[in-house]
Amino acid sequence: MDSSSKNLISFSVILFSRGLVSAYSKFGCINDARKVFDTVPLDCISNILLWNSILRAHNKNEEFQRTLRLYDRMRGFRVFPDGFTFPLVIRACAALAVDSICRNVHCHVVHLGFQNHLHVCNELLNMYVKLGRMDFATKVFDRMLVRTHISWNTMVSGFSLSYDCDSASKIFRRMKLEGFEPNTVTWMSLLSSHARCRRFEQALMLYSEMRRGSIDCTAEFLALIISVCANSNALCTGEVTHGYTITAGFEDYCFVKNSLLCMYGKNGAVREAEYLFSEIQPKNIVTWNTLISYYAESGLCDEPFAIFLQLKKLDIDPVVKPNVISWRLTGQ
Repeated sequence: MDSSSKNLISFSVILFSRGLVSAYSKFGCINDARKVFDTVPLDCISNILLWNSILRAHNKNEEFQRTLRLYDRMRGFRVFPDGFTFPLVIRACAALAVDSICRNVHCHVVHLGFQNHLHVCNELLNMYVKLGRMDFATKVFDRMLVRTHISWNTMVSGFSLSYDCDSASKIFRRMKLEGFEPNTVTWMSLLSSHARCRRFEQALMLYSEMRRGSIDCTAEFLALIISVCANSNALCTGEVTHGYTITAGFEDYCFVKNSLLCMYGKNGAVREAEYLFSEIQPKNIVTWNTLISYYAESGLCDEPFAIFLQLKKLDIDPVVKPNVISWRLTGQ
């Protein structure tokens, strides 16, 4: 058999094996995917596409330690990673959150010349954000030759998770100066950072600025704004936001209604809170506890106990029944 025929056969084996690995992975049959990979002939084992398929399969099934063991095995075969390999490996590192392993893989990235690869760098940013190492994330970000909205949003989100709203605001302003228009994800991360730091007035000012820019809101975003209104006694803004949730079609989201219930309760709007509570269908345990909490914080005794008794009648429902918070709020 000549070399061209052998190459054709090898290529066919690789394609077939990749297809089987992907198919087994899709249905969660990771052991079967691994059996296929382990039976691939040695003359095909140097193909990076095959390695990427099995690494992806393990990641998809959240077997991140096996992903990294396979990566070590791949390096032992002297198979060089490509721009698709490193994002998979870095994702596994981020999930395991072991600082030394993450930094070692970052060294491999630099050593093999992928430090300017956009998708690799974005994954490194996400990895360091999950580690809480915004100092390393900033170094990676500053050295990137090309950035996308994902790069900027990851940084804003990272500072938000680190309760550093000043740095989040700084990177947000820098983003605009460099010609990137913040999107809904950017604004969500920025406002979330201010809410985490209890800078509610600034958060509401940023929300007004965002609305002037005609940025579309999501249900999660509106729930965040409503919670800010609840914590800053901004009933007027909360009512306007309530109106927007209706016109935008988000009024049926239970977590949005729960946020509204909390907002009306904390702002002393008794009638609105009770009416909204009666309108929420179906009610989850957060809904019940929110009203009980409002009554309890208002110094009332009979009302929270009456709501608690109503909740007790639903005790046959395994999902909606009194929990530790319900009992504590009513002093039972």
